[in-house]
Amino acid sequence: MEHILLLGILITLIVATWAAIYVYQIQKTYDYLFLKPLFHYCVFYDIAVFSLLITIYFTINFPKNYLQDNFPVFSDLGYLFVTLFEIGLVYSLFRVYLGLKDWDIPVKIKFWIFVGIGVFVLSFGVRLVLLPEGTFRTFLRSIQLSIYNNFLVLEIPILIALVVGRKKEKDRRKIKLRRSLAWLYFSRYFILIGIFMLLVVLNLRGEEVGSRTIRYSMALILCIFFSLIPYIWIKFFFKKYAESMLVFVEDREVLDSIYDKYNISKREQDILKLILDGKSNKEIEAALFISYHTVKNHVYNLYQKLGVKNRYELVHFITKFRKD
Repeated sequence: MEHILLLGILITLIVATWAAIYVYQIQKTYDYLFLKPLFHYCVFYDIAVFSLLITIYFTINFPKNYLQDNFPVFSDLGYLFVTLFEIGLVYSLFRVYLGLKDWDIPVKIKFWIFVGIGVFVLSFGVRLVLLPEGTFRTFLRSIQLSIYNNFLVLEIPILIALVVGRKKEKDRRKIKLRRSLAWLYFSRYFILIGIFMLLVVLNLRGEEVGSRTIRYSMALILCIFFSLIPYIWIKFFFKKYAESMLVFVEDREVLDSIYDKYNISKREQDILKLILDGKSNKEIEAALFISYHTVKNHVYNLYQKLGVKNRYELVHFITKFRKD
């Protein structure tokens, strides 16, 4: 049975890795602020699944509590690594939230966040190497375990903030996009609560809950679904939003006005149209029969003329120009 579970986790890891690659390709094409941290979220999730795979492998192939009894430091290192994955997941989701609000974390705040993470990692070394057995060492371990057990809960207020929004916001498409992501990630909690309540009811009635095979299969199906959430969101929500934005900005008169005002060359005009069609630099290279390096130079010059840094800002620039 354990080997079937191991195979299931391996399949989950393959699916999660595929989803991460898909998100990476999308963020290279569209270059929205929130797509890169979403890719980072997928990477941290992949690492967590891989760690689970390794843990189950050791559990199957070594006697019970073998590592804990013979190498107790591994237990503490396991808590540390899992906590770092949790921090990475929450931090990435927070940056997704900011990106969907058209914000980003200032460099100074990023610096202090990483300083805090460094202090947390250092505290493990201090406790394991420098502190003798005693009250303070026990107290420090309890704090570290509290962070390990509860840090991931910080996802919930971020998801709530994605749903709530501000009254002044007028872009209904952006609000819908944010809320779709929040509800997809909230669905994990709803599904888990639903399954837990079902098991409780069945137990209270004295009915057979099911074999380990059924429970493991259900858990693995849920893990695969969780892995696919970024793919589902991009495929069925983000792409529709991106396409609607591109249709909105592709106004011939507006583009002609921009070409004249900012002295956009013919080649830059061609590239701008392909960018608005959602083409990546590689696809532009193939469409115009020019080198990738030449494409990057033209894109850079185009961005310099318009005062934007990426495709996301380009769409906003054209949208604002159209309104003005």
